[in-house]
Parts: sequence; structure tokens; C-alpha cells
Amino acid sequence: MSAPRPKAPVLSLGGAALVLLTVVALILLSAPRAIPPAIAEIAPQAVKQIEEPPPEQQTELDNAPDGKEGRSDGGTSGGDGGPGNGEPDSGSNGSRSAPGQASGPNLSNCVGNPPRQTEDPQSPPCVPFWEGNNGGATSRGVTADSIRIGVPSGQTTFAPLLQHFNARYTFYGRKLVAVPLDFGESINSADPLNQCPPELQQNHANAAYDAEVFGATMYYCFQGYAFYKKAAEKKIVAVESWGGSYIEPELASLHPYLWQYSMAVDRQLEVVADWMCSRWQGTAQYAGPGLTGQQRTPAVVMINQRQDALDTRAFERALAACGLPLAVAPKRVETQAQMTAATLDFKANDVTTVLCLCIAPGAGDLARTATSQGYFPEWLYPSFQRMDSNEPFRTPGVQGPDDDQAQRAFGLAFRPRQIVPAADPAWQAYAEFAPVGPVDVQRMEQIRGMYEGLLVLASGIQLAGPQLTPERFAAALQSTVFPNPEHPIRPGHVGFPGRSHSMTVDAVEWYFDTVAKTPYSNTRPGSLCYLDGGARRGLGGFARALFQRSPTCDSGAR
Repeated sequence: MSAPRPKAPVLSLGGAALVLLTVVALILLSAPRAIPPAIAEIAPQAVKQIEEPPPEQQTELDNAPDGKEGRSDGGTSGGDGGPGNGEPDSGSNGSRSAPGQASGPNLSNCVGNPPRQTEDPQSPPCVPFWEGNNGGATSRGVTADSIRIGVPSGQTTFAPLLQHFNARYTFYGRKLVAVPLDFGESINSADPLNQCPPELQQNHANAAYDAEVFGATMYYCFQGYAFYKKAAEKKIVAVESWGGSYIEPELASLHPYLWQYSMAVDRQLEVVADWMCSRWQGTAQYAGPGLTGQQRTPAVVMINQRQDALDTRAFERALAACGLPLAVAPKRVETQAQMTAATLDFKANDVTTVLCLCIAPGAGDLARTATSQGYFPEWLYPSFQRMDSNEPFRTPGVQGPDDDQAQRAFGLAFRPRQIVPAADPAWQAYAEFAPVGPVDVQRMEQIRGMYEGLLVLASGIQLAGPQLTPERFAAALQSTVFPNPEHPIRPGHVGFPGRSHSMTVDAVEWYFDTVAKTPYSNTRPGSLCYLDGGARRGLGGFARALFQRSPTCDSGAR
């Protein structure tokens, strides 16, 4: 029998293996952590944890490497448009230690697939979890625990909406804080077309700067064209949501500060021209006596508080190319005498179809002037100055177009279509933190306008990540693909393609029916009616067929 083999070599090999494993473990533990992703890299297909970005990512978010996989509490939703499994965060961004230091996690419930931040189909990609250092005072109006947003004083509607965004969005240990701006100058209510002259609006923007705010929105008087421009010049992130007054070159010239919810006006006009060429050839079947049956002949009129006339030359060329040349040069009017002269000129030149780039009181004055002259053309309205809702036609005191003219109103809405408040994301956000009850069209439009401005601000702030600056805000919005799920309410898609500065990207066709049921309470009959179930279309998306009213009105009412 042979002698047993010695065990020492085996033990030596085992010991060596143990030493090797120990060394490898120590190396792994001491290795640097993976660089976390820039916030704009959170694609709709993958939800990640967001941590402190490296310095080189603080102003450019497009080329950051991938980071580690994160967690998503409530990532399983109750279906597209439905709530997630968990309850929304109460509004606290987690327990915090010293200002600017690592804080506890902020947990939100993602909704839908791809995951978005809230039930709103227009909300940004979801950021459900963050823990780290937010950098403290990273920009003017920003501290370790707050982001100052300037709003006109007396806006009680604003508070519940602010609570919604603080509860449901991830702001990295910070909250949006309303800074009431007491402008100290009264608005001239005696003159509807000159309530807030440019000089007054600019003074209000100076007041916002003195209040040291990061952003400003919801300036409602005459859509705030001069206010937002001046605020952006003062390096305030200014988000216009009431009138959609700006063209893309204006917005880009004040990058990264000036933004708009509705599609930029020059791009709206591109789509309107395509729509008219596709859908408004032929005879003017909806015009009144003396014009019905004539070949359509268009004109353009502008009544608004822009300090210059909109450049409509590209629009005019597009119409001429498809056989719809303007009958007369575009007109910008400011006084009653000019309105009278404009309508007389339109009537003398057999203009059948008027594109009105108008604020509501001006549109009403112009329509009533036309009625007094026995002139009843077809009226076309885009979303410019919010002429895409029932408000201009059915709000007491607004004095919009009379029904003889309103029944000939048509348009494209570049904002979400009207629906019953219970199904509207803006109303849902408001109702989370405010008593609910009947709501008329004017109240609903106020809530929608405020919500839309805050949606742009909150999306950019969340997507910018913890190191918030205006530059990161802009880079994040312009490099993010929004989820844009198909959804029963069909609000339209959003995003900032081509590094644009306005959020909506498509439109829905509508006409006004003076006796249709409205989606809102305490409002007399009469409503916008949407075609094709509220289908949204953009440039090149309109069927080459004559525009026709529907046999029944789809107003969004139940």
C-alpha cells in the first residue's frame, strides 16, 4: 500500500485562493463609483436614480455616460392615465440634514409605460428617486431648499397648483416657492385694449428682478408680451403661458431664459398655412350673405399688444403657392377707427375668410364692427392670444364675437382640447389640494393657463438635475424626449424638437357651435367642437379635403 499523499500543497493552494479573493474584494470596494447620469439622459424607456453629476456635466447634458440602475417606487402604474399603485408624495422632499448636504430620498410614483412623472400625458420622463447633494445656491433665486418663482400678488389659484408640483415632481431637496409680486401700479381697466401698456409691464418685470426670483410665469394682463421679454433680459427664466405671443427667433434670442407653452407663433402660422391649403380651398360655404358660394379669398388682421407687427411674409408665400393669395395686405389695428377701416376694406375686396391674430376683446370689437357693416366672413383663429377656447365666446365681460359672427368661427388649437374638468390634468392637479365645485369657463382657463406655465418650469427644473441653473434648465428641456403616450383625452404631444423654446407640437381642428353643450358649469350653451375625435396633426398631416362641420358636436362635454 502506498503512503498517503501530503495535504500541505492543497492547503497552500486554498490559502492562496483566499488571499487572492480578499485582494480583489478590496480593489472593488475602493474603486471609484460609476459617474451618475445627467438628468436629461433618463429616457422614457429606463428610469434611473439621479445623483450628484460631475462638474463637466453642469452645463451640457447631451453626452454623459450611463450610470447605475436605480429604483422606482410605484413604477407599476394603474394603466395609461391612471394612478400608480402608491400614494403621491405628501409634498415633502424627504428628510434633510444640513442645507446643501445629502438628503433623504424623494420618492414619486411613475405612471404609464414609458414611465412619466404624473397622470398628465404631457408630463416629463419620470424621476422617482434621488439622494445626494444638490449644491445649495446654484443660481440666482435658488437655495438648498427652495426655488423662487415670481407670480402676480393675489393669485390664490396658484397655491394648490404649486403644492401639486412640489408633491409629484422631483426637485432634489428643494421646493418651488411662490414670491408674490406687488407691482405697486394699478392696471387700467377702463381701456380693454390698453390695460397693461408695455412700459407698465416692463416695470413689473423690474419688480420681479428685485425680488430675486429664479423664474416667473402667470402674468395674465394682456398676455404679458413685454413683461416676459423684459424678465428674460434680466436673466429670469420666464415662461409665457397665457397668449402664445412669441415667434421662435425672439425666444431663441433670449436663450436660455424665454420660453412658451404654446407652439411659437411663426410655427403656428406654418401649420395654419398648410391647413388652409389642404382644407380651405373651394367656396366660402360658411360665410354670410353676399359671400356664400364665392371662391375663398383670405386676409390677415392683427389686434394684440406686440410692439411690432408679426412678420407674415412666409405665411403669405405659402398661401400664394397653393392658390390662396391674400386679397389685401395684412393689417395691424389698434383703434376703433382702424377696425372700421379694416372691415370696410375687407368687404370692398370681397374677402371671404379672415385669419384673426387677435386678443379676445379685440376679436370681439372687430366682429361687432363687421356686424354693424353687414359683413359676415369666415373667421379663422389659431392659439395665438388664447382664441382656442370657449372663453372669448362665452365669458361675461369679455365681449367676444357676437353669435352672428361666432357661428362662422373655426380654428386650430395648439393647446389641449377642452374636456370636462374631472378629466382635465390641470383641474386634477388643482383639485388635489383645493376644494372642488362647479367651474365656469373663465375659472377653468385661469387654472389651465397657470398649470401650463408651471408644467414647463417644473419639467425643466426636474430634468436639469440637482445643480440647477438656467443653462442646465434649457439644455435638459431641449435634449429630452417626452413620453407622449397615446391617451383617451388626446391633449397633444409636447417637447422641444430642434432646440425650440415652445412646448406643444401639434394641433386639433375646431369650429364654434353657438348652441352646443359646454364642458363647464355655469356657462351658457355654445362651445368649440372638435373634428375627428380630437385627432392631433402637425405640418403635412392634414387630409386634402374640404373642411366640413361634423353632424354632431364633440365639445368634450358629457
